Amino acid sequence: MNKGVGRRLAWRSTALILGVLLAALPSSASEPCVDCGEPAFPEASARLAMLGYPPDRFTVLMAWEETAPADRRQMLDGYHVLPKDGGPAFDLYLDATGRIVEEPRLAALGIAPKNWELKPRETSMNLRVPDAKKSPDTPVPKAVSPSATVTLPAIDRDAIEAEDAHSSGDTRKSLTRIGVFQEIAPPIRLTGNESTHGEWQVLPDGSRAWSAELRSEGAVGLRVHFSRLMMPEGAETIIYNAEMPSEAYGPYTRPHAGENDIWAASCFGNRIVVECRVPAGAPTTVLSLLIDKVIYIYRGFDALPWAKAGACNLDVTCYPAWAGAARAVGGIGSIGDIGYVWCTGSLIADTDPTTDIPYFITANHCVGAQEGFRGASSIEVYWLYQTSTCDGLPPPASSVPRTTGGADYLAGSPGNATFGGGNDFTLLRLRNQPPGGLAYLGWSIMAQPLQRPVTCIHHPTGSFKRISFASLTNTDNNFPSLFYEVLYSLGTTEHGSSGCPLMLTETGQFIGQLWGGGASCTNMNFPDYYGRFDVTFPIVRNYLDPAPNIPFADFSEAEYIAGEAAGSVLVEVRISLPPGAPASVEYATADGTAVAGRDYTPVAGTLVFEGTIQSKTFSVPIYDNTHTEPDRTFRLILSNPSGCELPPTGNNPATITILDDDLDNDGDGLSDYDEIHAVYGYVTDPFNPDTDGDGYTDYEEIMGLIHGIKSDPTQFTAIPALSVPYFTMRSGPCPRR
Repeated sequence: MNKGVGRRLAWRSTALILGVLLAALPSSASEPCVDCGEPAFPEASARLAMLGYPPDRFTVLMAWEETAPADRRQMLDGYHVLPKDGGPAFDLYLDATGRIVEEPRLAALGIAPKNWELKPRETSMNLRVPDAKKSPDTPVPKAVSPSATVTLPAIDRDAIEAEDAHSSGDTRKSLTRIGVFQEIAPPIRLTGNESTHGEWQVLPDGSRAWSAELRSEGAVGLRVHFSRLMMPEGAETIIYNAEMPSEAYGPYTRPHAGENDIWAASCFGNRIVVECRVPAGAPTTVLSLLIDKVIYIYRGFDALPWAKAGACNLDVTCYPAWAGAARAVGGIGSIGDIGYVWCTGSLIADTDPTTDIPYFITANHCVGAQEGFRGASSIEVYWLYQTSTCDGLPPPASSVPRTTGGADYLAGSPGNATFGGGNDFTLLRLRNQPPGGLAYLGWSIMAQPLQRPVTCIHHPTGSFKRISFASLTNTDNNFPSLFYEVLYSLGTTEHGSSGCPLMLTETGQFIGQLWGGGASCTNMNFPDYYGRFDVTFPIVRNYLDPAPNIPFADFSEAEYIAGEAAGSVLVEVRISLPPGAPASVEYATADGTAVAGRDYTPVAGTLVFEGTIQSKTFSVPIYDNTHTEPDRTFRLILSNPSGCELPPTGNNPATITILDDDLDNDGDGLSDYDEIHAVYGYVTDPFNPDTDGDGYTDYEEIMGLIHGIKSDPTQFTAIPALSVPYFTMRSGPCPRR
């Protein structure tokens, strides 16, 4: 019955009703038993029992996960727990190791206490002025002719159609698949000046360009995966349509801080070009690019017969009263374990009129983590994919506005409306600003009565935007307090509708997101289930309803980059409002791939803001050496704010990247300086990797990498062969003879 596939770890599917909301439910709705002998959520109960909270003494009321605002690499699991002895409910947080996180560490991570007794309240929709935000500049290709063409093998369309037909016959409503993986063998690799496909071209301005065309017959579009990407300063990689170069995406220079790969934006065509550009004089030793696969988009966007939505679906354009709300709803393209999958979600407003933060809410089974399959890092959102006139033709998908670049995963709760768990929500913050002219849905956290008219707007089967009308109904499911059950009077939902907003028909206010159900054009009497926003709200309140007029302290940048020869990095911390009374925040460095004492000097201190001062700086010394080595990073962390707060999203922690800026013209692993100045005891030729011509590089001889024997790289040396059979050098037991 789920309109999405897969769930997070089983123990995370653990939740019951918030205790404070039980009384607000309609009396006709059944309620879960919180004092029965059998735990309602056995996985969660078993996990907490190992930590000293057995199910005979404690009941889980809600379970969720959230990213620590002060360290976005940290994901914590939260539990709202009720003692059965009549004591007050309390919250427990567990880290990735399964240990309980105590209050001092929670504060340092920016995890704010939850208020489970919030009074019911509402907000209204926020309509954005068209073109209020300037869209990012579209990259312009250099238009150099690709020096390589990679033709991908044909996909097995019959097998894919059979899989899709089998999935469509399932009574569950899973995500719509619109693309499959295609491996590139061998992978496309650029390392420094070397490339596995094609050649570098020198342009008249002294810059260099490399490009390769990828072809996949019959593809509606292609989406490139960079399993590795690192560009020197000023260099960039773009993707563009070979037949229409004005459709271009990027630039891509390196993965987002803390991540390892990049899924580029979808490019609509079966011939696309990957172009890498390096300015004149930029060092190429740090350049590294690896493309190992693409997504082959083969359907969706109503291009093929089996992508059509059911005939009972209603074109949202035929209902002009809902034109504003429709501008808040977008289709989500993400990378799933079965390929490129489609869901629905919506922008949601916060209560601070001075902000313009693109919060986006959907189902957890659509986007369930930061990275990996269904990860927030890989999503792209399609806006205004709808008809211009009632029952008219939809526009080409490539022509509608799109927000690429992924999102930050803020909080979520996996769950199931028929088995148990949380209420299946995910709150994201898009990393790039959506285009102007959209809307942000207002919301209500009042428990709604049965028979209340409701409306949803969605993208069934990955097609253009539709609308459905329903009412809240009775339910015999075991956990009504976490989900609203609805029956449709007009329209329905289908595969790909998951995560769409449920809104009050009278006001258009958001009250939940679609989990799933049995409703369809052929089963109009089957219900659907939506995770309740009044259950979600205490978890996400600090994002959507931040405390007013409290200064926020944050780094001015998410990443500071400097060559190691710079000697130091100047870091700025800003406070959002003049503090009036003194405000302070502590800062400190923490190791990453860079190590304190070897690559930088650790620093820590307290910054104090007074009067009208809103900016403070401090310096972090970094060390220079003459050796070639990878770029190294370490972190800057703000903590213990006083008179101010750390923002729920922002640049904390920040990253300092130390770029290795030592030249290595011959690419032997020894810098030119080390070779010329005999740093390792020998003067060697910086333009010849093998100074003495004996077949071994200077680096191998100096470091003793040939059979463990060090030798003089300036004198021809015959390295003796091993005197023992090779198999005796292997670890583990000797092979049989």
